[in-house]
Amino acid sequence: MNAADRYCHWCDATTEELELIDIIGGETGAGWGLHACPPCVQREELVPLNQRPASASTSLSGTPEGRR
Repeated sequence: MNAADRYCHWCDATTEELELIDIIGGETGAGWGLHACPPCVQREELVPLNQRPASASTSLSGTPEGRR
């Protein structure tokens, strides 16, 4: 992840401490990740991708795009 990509997709804060919340696309081409800072993970009750069961869907209803 380069410096320009180190921001929270929920609050736009720039930080080194990000959690990968979801991966968009990627099945037939390049994908990208949605990242959240620790305060947003807690406030929005997000579950980081690495803490979900392997069988869980990666689709989110609370993506940041719906909040703007």
